[in-house]
Amino acid sequence: MQHCIASPDGFCAGYIGGVIDTSHTLFCFPPEVTKKQIKNITIMYLRDHPKKLGLYAPNLVIKAMRVAFPCKDER
Repeated sequence: MQHCIASPDGFCAGYIGGVIDTSHTLFCFPPEVTKKQIKNITIMYLRDHPKKLGLYAPNLVIKAMRVAFPCKDER
């Protein structure tokens, strides 16, 4: 995930999108959220939590989404 912080390019967006596609039931997006917002939120989460960068990358994306878009029963 260090790559996404250093250079948030198409690879990063594609990786995040793939994680989202396979785990979208773990968080609750509002209907108006965009792919760009999802990418930016993930990158911001990674920058805010640099000690977690060595952890399993899909879990970092999922955690970022769960923090930003919790489901009502988790609030």
